[in-house]
Amino acid sequence: MTVVEIFDLQSGYTLFVGPIQGSNQIVKRTKVELFIDEKPLKIIDISGEFITNVKYPQGYRAISTTDKGVFCCPFYFRCRKMYSHVDIAFA
Repeated sequence: MTVVEIFDLQSGYTLFVGPIQGSNQIVKRTKVELFIDEKPLKIIDISGEFITNVKYPQGYRAISTTDKGVFCCPFYFRCRKMYSHVDIAFA
């Protein structure tokens, strides 16, 4: 999955939005590896696919996690320009 947007919800979920290559199946609970600028950052637990009532024309999908401290920067949304490329690798 190439992540194009990240949302931090008040409910405690972090959503990763982007195209998922090679699969049309709904993502269930699993562990994935998070990469920042092509370097592995950490393995996180994905809660599953976040189903929206909006169809993205680009085919984007959203997966969610409740893992805390996903990024090394606690103020990720203020300094996200530090990261040029975020990917998620499914097992």
